[in-house]
Amino acid sequence: MSQIQTVKQKLEARLPGVSAVIDEPLKPDSPWMLDVVLDNRAVNVEWRPHRGFGISSQESHRDSYFGEGPDEILSSVDETVGRVVELIKSGTSTVVPSELTLAELRERLSLSQAQLAQRLRVSQAAVSDLEKNLVRSQLQTLRKAVQALGAQLEIRAVLPNARAFTLRLSEPGPSGTRRTQPPRKRRATRRR
Repeated sequence: MSQIQTVKQKLEARLPGVSAVIDEPLKPDSPWMLDVVLDNRAVNVEWRPHRGFGISSQESHRDSYFGEGPDEILSSVDETVGRVVELIKSGTSTVVPSELTLAELRERLSLSQAQLAQRLRVSQAAVSDLEKNLVRSQLQTLRKAVQALGAQLEIRAVLPNARAFTLRLSEPGPSGTRRTQPPRKRRATRRR
């Protein structure tokens, strides 16, 4: 049994009367979809083997869901089941992130590093390096200058459907704070 089938089974056990329908992908690298509906409340679950789950509540005010990617990313079956049950029972909505790393934006658009590398005509390793080291010295200098002026530097990615996300320029540090890794200091070598 796949993980998405396990999610379906657990949701049916925890939410009597729920309609949970799996849509299998036509291609092996495409996501599995699970539509969950109970009492006019709906949640869509997307599952990609080895990558985890994405969920989005289906709201009447949204014009379209296609191509937007999930609102929330979850890693385990139990975490996904718990969140879907919470959304269905409470009638609340998923939270659409306003800030993403470059890797999160790529994943949200259902692209692998290799696919992005092909579009950029670079190697997959170059994309991996870019995602790990988005903050380059020039951006750091600009950010420091902007901060010295009492402002904050933001870089925004605006998708064709007009949804926009702020790109985080650094990775999470301890206790969830965002910080940039300081440059390594080189030891001076003595000449003989």
